Amino acid sequence: MTSLGPATAQQMSRRASQTEPDSDLENGDDNPFKSRDWRVWSYAWSGFAVRILIVVGGIFSVLQYLDTREENRVERTLQLIELWEKPEFQQAQQAISERLDALNVQFAELLDKDATAAERSVYFDRIGAAAMQADGGTMPVEAFRAHFDRMLYFLNRMAFCVDGNLCSKEVVDGYFGDFAASFWAYFGGYITEQRGGVAPNYGAPLEEYVASLKS
Repeated sequence: MTSLGPATAQQMSRRASQTEPDSDLENGDDNPFKSRDWRVWSYAWSGFAVRILIVVGGIFSVLQYLDTREENRVERTLQLIELWEKPEFQQAQQAISERLDALNVQFAELLDKDATAAERSVYFDRIGAAAMQADGGTMPVEAFRAHFDRMLYFLNRMAFCVDGNLCSKEVVDGYFGDFAASFWAYFGGYITEQRGGVAPNYGAPLEEYVASLKS
């Protein structure tokens, strides 16, 4: 057998020591948070702190964004309520209510107290159609239709605001929901009959909003 010289033996020993597993790694001493080197330790904790700050900052930004959006929705809803309370819309509401009340008295015998939902729907359509006629009330029909158009404009605007998530649906439903549903019950048939030509979506926003109240 060939004997190894001193130099060769030292080289073999050095290579063997390089291939042996690092006891520090096996024991998990590679964890920078447990390092005895204060520089490694400080880098590890400073990096961890930065990551925490980034996460907290991201959460804060999201919450701030959501809070701002909600504030904007409430503000637009209040603007809608202020618009509703203006004289022209209050007068329109009064004119519509008075005309419908008079027609309900006139045609009261047509609606049985035990009428089904379908029968009520037919009755409301008939009252709404009559309201749009010249003999539908004491107010001249041209003046009444001006009030009607003004009210439909407002309700469509309200529906757009809710559909675009620009207004608070909860507040709008509580403030305008019953009136919007009643308006559509009486005039929905008339409105859909007017669609076509230059106004294929006439009253569509209001129709979709009222449908959302039932879901």
